[in-house]
Amino acid sequence: MAYCAASTVAGYSKNILGADKIFTESSCPTITQVTGWMSTGCAILETALQSERYVVPVASTASPVYDWLSELNAKYAAAHVEFYRTNVTLSPGERTRGQVIYQLFIDELKMLLYGVDGKGSDLTLSGLSRTTAGKLYAGGISKADKRMWEEDSDRTVPAFFRQMARFPGTLDPVAGNGAS
Repeated sequence: MAYCAASTVAGYSKNILGADKIFTESSCPTITQVTGWMSTGCAILETALQSERYVVPVASTASPVYDWLSELNAKYAAAHVEFYRTNVTLSPGERTRGQVIYQLFIDELKMLLYGVDGKGSDLTLSGLSRTTAGKLYAGGISKADKRMWEEDSDRTVPAFFRQMARFPGTLDPVAGNGAS
């Protein structure tokens, strides 16, 4: 699956394509290779969105985000088209067209996920939905649950308990005992 068409990738790669300005099985790279890069770009985009707990795939009805994903997907594939055809020796600091397009892809992906200021963006305002799966939880149980477990007469006595490894004469990492 991809968020863009090969024709969008071709728009970024006009300098590589022949007179027809389309990818075919006889073009270099072939349409099969371009489709593979489009699919890989889509996987990267969806993985990045999932890491921020957004539901994927993004529906085309979320048009602002979908349009942005389409352009990002095309840039990823176009960068690989350029990498495929580029065979130059570079000086330090010099970049190929593929590297420039790839850096655009990375920068715009960060902007999509984290906003222009880098502090985050809420893509739910553009029609994406978030999942609650994978919600992080840190900490023990509530006091009520603890009391319920302690009062349960059928419960097995735990093998470990708090302050089990405290021995007389050992330093305790709390203020006032000389430990730093």
